[in-house]
Amino acid sequence: MAAGKQPEAEFSRRVRVDTLGEGEVVQRIEATIDERRALARRFELLSLDRFEATLHLQRSAGKPLVRVSGRFEAEVTQACVVTLEPVADHLKGSFLRCYSLAAEDAAEREILVDIGEEEHPEPVPPGGVDLGEAVAEQLALHLDPYPRVEGARLEQAEWGGSAENERRRSPFAVLDSLKGRK
Repeated sequence: MAAGKQPEAEFSRRVRVDTLGEGEVVQRIEATIDERRALARRFELLSLDRFEATLHLQRSAGKPLVRVSGRFEAEVTQACVVTLEPVADHLKGSFLRCYSLAAEDAAEREILVDIGEEEHPEPVPPGGVDLGEAVAEQLALHLDPYPRVEGARLEQAEWGGSAENERRRSPFAVLDSLKGRK
């Protein structure tokens, strides 16, 4: 790999923004079975059975910006944090990302920031915007960080003993006992 070059993402769908016209472009993307397996490994999922998105790309009139808005849906299976049993989930979400065309061909150029924008624009990387990676990042943000099978819980004895023992070892319990010795 050449110095400074990023490895290709598991779910890459690059779009050259210089080919976009003035109207909105709609793209529908769907991960193949191999891409879903690779993403499942990356995000430590038991499986990723479906992953698709519809994206809307539009150049901003009079500004060197490209807005990408989209919706995605995914069927994921994660391991329960308590029992390690499979936890299936249907995820869907929407997002908006802005990319600056000003930095497309030179990293040292200034990036124009519109204070009214919700997010600051990212520079367009060489080769164009990777819609697949943008959607994969959104999937990662929507994953449950602590998936649990219904009814799964840790018993107190498994992680710390009885409440009476905890109260006796508490530094506040020691202070309480000193308070009465004046």
